[in-house]
Amino acid sequence: MVYGPKFIIQTVLAVFADYYLIKTLKYIYHTVTPLMVIFVFSNWYYASCLSRTYNNSFETCLTIISFYFWISNSRQGENNSKDLINRMIVTISYVSRPTSIMLWTILWPYELYEIIRVHGALSNKSIKFVLKNIINLY
Repeated sequence: MVYGPKFIIQTVLAVFADYYLIKTLKYIYHTVTPLMVIFVFSNWYYASCLSRTYNNSFETCLTIISFYFWISNSRQGENNSKDLINRMIVTISYVSRPTSIMLWTILWPYELYEIIRVHGALSNKSIKFVLKNIINLY
């Protein structure tokens, strides 16, 4: 009885992770072939571990979902709602497991580099990006 609610929550989160993984594939490759779906859903990690109530499964699901929001926000330009959702999910993931910030310590400097390359070092966009990341880490 104690494990029931945790298992249901983790299963629902795994379903959302699957959904956002397919959306990410569609966003990157502009189409999702049946072969892609077979490869995603026949992965042994998905089948055996993603719906378990372990902290690393929780972290993996949140990372997949936040990566979709990050990539769609970075390609569409300034979309504050997706950026806010991404940062909230990253923060929840960081609170549950501090090592989850490692992926974002690679992606956020790359995004800052791209902003500086396109808009300049002291543009409003680069300053806003740096301030948002400082606030997000505290």
